Amino acid sequence: MKAIGMLYVCLQLQSSSGFISRRVMPVLPPLRHKQCTTKMATEQIDTYDPGNKGGCIQNLDNHIRLLSESLKKSSGTDMFQWINGESDEMSVTSASQVDSNTRFGVLSHGTQPDPIYNYGNRASLELFEYSLEELCRTPSRFSTVPELMGDRSKLIEEIESKGFGYIDDAIRVSAKGKLFLISKILVWTVFDDDNHRIGLAAIYDRNSVKPYEPTVP
Repeated sequence: MKAIGMLYVCLQLQSSSGFISRRVMPVLPPLRHKQCTTKMATEQIDTYDPGNKGGCIQNLDNHIRLLSESLKKSSGTDMFQWINGESDEMSVTSASQVDSNTRFGVLSHGTQPDPIYNYGNRASLELFEYSLEELCRTPSRFSTVPELMGDRSKLIEEIESKGFGYIDDAIRVSAKGKLFLISKILVWTVFDDDNHRIGLAAIYDRNSVKPYEPTVP
């Protein structure tokens, strides 16, 4: 498949859960192409068991509680304190306020060999241009352009070893192929009530997001 200023490659993934994802992903020649605004052709085939290896979280209040308590366990600051500390304009105190928030984006994924998103709030769904159902069928690595997946994996490994950490100047791609840069993402390990690791979560301020426009030499 050809497109002006862009090279595409079709990726197919089948995880151990039986989930198959086929999508056309941009391959960026050392990030020297013009900003990607072409819609990415995406086909998701849902064949996994939502109650087993994938699917969206079922209990919003409990999930947000676990995200918040896990962040506090690792960093000393819970998710609500982090949001309210970053903004003088709002006071977020409930799961529903996190879920409907349009400024602070929250995402989480599970512990599959190729982790699949299980939650995204309104801010993240808008920025990454997914419906919630589409997001919960998507491996989290697909939020990164292919040539940067290795860098992302190294950063995630470092964060998992520490419990939490920041990713600076993260280049990400939406479901429609739009590139953008998030200046700072807080990522942390999520635990259940029995202290078992159940995934990773991330939060960022959409005020720190801008379109990514690579410099053309």
